[in-house]
Amino acid sequence: MKSRLLCVAAIAAAAGVASGHTTYLDPFGMSSDVDPFFLNQGFNHLDIAAVEVENESGAFNFDIVVNADIASGTGTDWGKFLIFLDTAPGGRTDNPWGRSITSGAEADFYIGGWADGGGGAEIYQVVGGAWTLIGATYTTFPGAGVDLSNAAGGLWNVQVDEAVFGVTPGQIIGLDVVITAGGGGDPGVDHLSLGTVATPDWGTPSVGGAFLDYEVEPAPGSVAVLGIAGLLAGRRRRA
Repeated sequence: MKSRLLCVAAIAAAAGVASGHTTYLDPFGMSSDVDPFFLNQGFNHLDIAAVEVENESGAFNFDIVVNADIASGTGTDWGKFLIFLDTAPGGRTDNPWGRSITSGAEADFYIGGWADGGGGAEIYQVVGGAWTLIGATYTTFPGAGVDLSNAAGGLWNVQVDEAVFGVTPGQIIGLDVVITAGGGGDPGVDHLSLGTVATPDWGTPSVGGAFLDYEVEPAPGSVAVLGIAGLLAGRRRRA
């Protein structure tokens, strides 16, 4: 396990330095910060392994890798991928999907995504103090899309037009990524912002940690999370 984590870290670090993208690693597998209540039921698809964020060519890319195959028909494609963004003062610490999740800082943008049913995402913004749906992959909203081409490696990707967030190069924004399930009151099973267990079961709400920093900047392409996803997929094939 230790050698695999070191390999994952090396891939992420090398790609991050070369590209200027930010890759965030999260404990997974035997060292996971997900409660055994979930892992003992085989819910490894709720366990974050890594997240990469990058902005280039006028778009933001959010790559989330979980520790399971999330391709359609696997039975482990039902996790939900939540992204909280703090780009300006103010916002909210709840979420528009009504999940039992309190974020560790006020967010003004929320992306809620899924891999089942062909995949998709909704984008919300706090407008007038309330969460407001501003676009989704099932509408004509420009520049938003979900890519599941590496789902077998546990990779879920969403791209959003950079102009949506109104950010500028060099700006530091905050973010958290949370994995939950399909129930309206489900908690966050894994928070990227936490290195500890977020919840012991489905009935206990989760509270996130301090948001992680991301510096907005133009950057060339990265292969960090693709390397991580490939590593995890290869391990599952050998198992």
